[in-house]
Amino acid sequence: MIKLSKVKFLLAVTVLRFQAYLSRDLMSEELKNKVLDLVKEGDVAVAYVAKKLNIQHMEAIRILEELVAEGKISKRGKRYRIVKAGIVM
Repeated sequence: MIKLSKVKFLLAVTVLRFQAYLSRDLMSEELKNKVLDLVKEGDVAVAYVAKKLNIQHMEAIRILEELVAEGKISKRGKRYRIVKAGIVM
């Protein structure tokens, strides 16, 4: 039989993980907007985005690729650029 304190602990851990998940989702949207602002300034590379926003290289790639999938930016070689009205800039 599981002790009640262990159940409370597991429930607390689950709640904390869910809160972290929700927080990450909000932070992700905020980061996407910041990345989009950087791309609006001109073509960018992953390393530039990671350094400017002080995030991990893989996180920068994930966000840039999400923006590509959403059709907001495009990728040419190793650089990303803004898409305006369906035309790659």
